[in-house]
Amino acid sequence: MAELNNGPLGGISGKLGNMVASNWRDISYLRAKGKRSKNDPTDKQKIVREKFKMMFDFLIQIKRIVELGFKNKYTGRSTAYHHAVKKNMAAFKGTYPDLEIDLALIEISAGYLLPCSGPEMVPDAEGDLTVKWDDQGSIENQEPSDEATVVLYSEEKKLHAVYVGAQRSELEMLVTLPKSFSGDTVHGYIFFTDVTGKLNSKSIYMGSVKIP
Repeated sequence: MAELNNGPLGGISGKLGNMVASNWRDISYLRAKGKRSKNDPTDKQKIVREKFKMMFDFLIQIKRIVELGFKNKYTGRSTAYHHAVKKNMAAFKGTYPDLEIDLALIEISAGYLLPCSGPEMVPDAEGDLTVKWDDQGSIENQEPSDEATVVLYSEEKKLHAVYVGAQRSELEMLVTLPKSFSGDTVHGYIFFTDVTGKLNSKSIYMGSVKIP
């Protein structure tokens, strides 16, 4: 695929013989017209397609949060969301066709802020959950005002719940779980964002807890 630079006649689009000129994300390009394959997909192609579909479906529920978490990975040629999907394509276990997402390997955010240390989730009998983390003292690349984002995932319901608000200096966040999560195994992730909204930390997997 070749890129086209705009000349005196401006951008180019449309078909010419077996070539197609088009524009995507402000990039003009020229490519050969695709040929429809008459062959069945190979096993490798089936695996890649199934992984992509599973990961896309998993992350789409929290697309807004994922786009925040990976916003610094946006390059103009790939959206932050698609970068997140690609980044998580290794987070699988099992063999095709019995593939499963390995929830411990999922990344919700990427960045250079100091990540959370020692996070834990403590449920209570009222359906609330307290997320706690360690005080990291005066280590660089953090501020007390960094905002925590907590993402919870019900293994049984296949649903996410997102909570934002506590500052890094508070060392904990109390969240009220959806009533539908009662009795479920819930997995958790946490990351920090600075007050400008421009810098993130890498997300940390907090493990799982059984909700009473």
